[in-house]
Amino acid sequence: WKLAHTRKAMRASIGRLGRVARTALTAPKSKGSRFSSLRILSHRTVNLCTRAFSTSPPESNFDSHDDFKPQSKQDFDMSDIHSLIEKDVKENPLMIYMKGTPNSPRCGFSKTVVDILRHMGYDFRARDVLSNELLRQGIKDFSDWPTVPQVYVDGEFVGGCDIMIEMFKNGELEELLSSSAAAKLETNESST
Repeated sequence: WKLAHTRKAMRASIGRLGRVARTALTAPKSKGSRFSSLRILSHRTVNLCTRAFSTSPPESNFDSHDDFKPQSKQDFDMSDIHSLIEKDVKENPLMIYMKGTPNSPRCGFSKTVVDILRHMGYDFRARDVLSNELLRQGIKDFSDWPTVPQVYVDGEFVGGCDIMIEMFKNGELEELLSSSAAAKLETNESST
């Protein structure tokens, strides 16, 4: 009885799915368009089919076994993160901890800091805090500053985006960077 009931429920779900899939929204075919209709499945239909064909109970939270969960490429504890940060800020005269990378920032504040430093022509290193949750929290603990991006010059914490903007506007940033070990990038002014 149970098997027959399950097969009947699956056939009914497939039938509902077929009827909904055949229902189409029609739109005037625009110039250059290859399609004049769009098939849409309702959330309810997808949910019914998922339940009908799923081997997991509906109340399952769909958590995966630990072997199949995403793994960090590097396993660190907080003391390792603090050591990494100390090494970064000591070895790099101009260091940014940011969301994303300089070529692909994932935060407007991080992009602003990168734009300021590139505009000024300074070479800098950056580390993406989104790549490791421990790094993201570790940099906040290390500097006792709650936000990212964070800029370090000659091993000293300078600040975040707002401070960088203010220092740039009043000329303090140029003073700080020109008196630091941070290197200016070479420009090809002679070739123009």
